[in-house]
Amino acid sequence: LLTSYFSNSQLLSENFLIEQIEIILNRLQSTTSKSFLNILNLIREIIGSNMIMSAWSTNWEYIPQSALSADSTSYTAPVSYGEYNCGLSFKCTQSSGDMMSGCYPLESILQTKLYCFYDQNCIDSNGNFTSLNMSTLKKSQFNLNSTIELILNNLMIEKYKSSLLYENYFKQCQQLSCSYSYIKTHDVTQTIISLIFLYGGLVIITRCLAIIFVKIYQSEKNRINPEAPQQNI
Repeated sequence: LLTSYFSNSQLLSENFLIEQIEIILNRLQSTTSKSFLNILNLIREIIGSNMIMSAWSTNWEYIPQSALSADSTSYTAPVSYGEYNCGLSFKCTQSSGDMMSGCYPLESILQTKLYCFYDQNCIDSNGNFTSLNMSTLKKSQFNLNSTIELILNNLMIEKYKSSLLYENYFKQCQQLSCSYSYIKTHDVTQTIISLIFLYGGLVIITRCLAIIFVKIYQSEKNRINPEAPQQNI
């Protein structure tokens, strides 16, 4: 189960919240698919590069040097599939009927097409393994010619579905207070009235300053400077 948390310091609108959740889901889908495929491909490369021998001897087989000698030494030789062998590439496969066969069972299954698993003759003509029910594939986004590797790259997921209820988000936040702001446009009449009020205020302030400056000037003019005392010789 993958869990991702979304937190924000402010309460979001419903449309913006949906956009943010969709971005998170798309990122989660991309990273999940890449993480899974990176691990799977790493395992495939480790097994194939080290040429680990399959338990069913599908990639390497023992070849005794001498069947008559009691202390004979057995050697391994790569199994060939078509023009290539498992010593050159661990991804070698060839068609065996409609089912693919190759160096490793995993590589064979990945290269096999989907319709083979719904055909009893393809998957097992002896009846040891039962084919899948074709009715389950009617609503699938994958067609019958899709390889298992292609389906696995999509994590075998038919469709992603998300359920978002804004009411639950609103209740979960448990906000203590709400605030909002809006932009108000003024018409021509309101603009003229505002300018008149501004002009009237400037006139009043100018008159007050003029009166103050006049009184200061008069007080400075009427101030009598004391005469300096004469010095007796």
